Amino acid sequence: FDSPSEPDLITYDVTTDGSSTSTSTKIVFAFSGAVEGLSANAITVGPTTVATKGNLSGSGQNWSLGITVQSQETLKVSINKSGIDSAEKTVQVYYKAPDPAKVATPVANPAPGPVGAGTR
Repeated sequence: FDSPSEPDLITYDVTTDGSSTSTSTKIVFAFSGAVEGLSANAITVGPTTVATKGNLSGSGQNWSLGITVQSQETLKVSINKSGIDSAEKTVQVYYKAPDPAKVATPVANPAPGPVGAGTR
């Protein structure tokens, strides 16, 4: 039973980019109504061992928060702003570890010339 003096809260859904082959870089917020003056400080993500917050961008009903992901897990997200539903949401974030073959120490370029030629 809703009291008539209680304003309707803006609700939201959260999604992320990324997949099993690419690391997530942002959380996308889709709000049920226009949101003004949202700041990254009003958004909590955790645990911070899974992901840390970056820059927030957007306006109206569509906002995006940059994230740096350390591990592939479920991330908890909540917003502490008047007029917005404060219920905690969960979203899957993805982490693809760097390919060791691509992180290997680069080999110096061989000297130009025929194979086997070189200075002695």
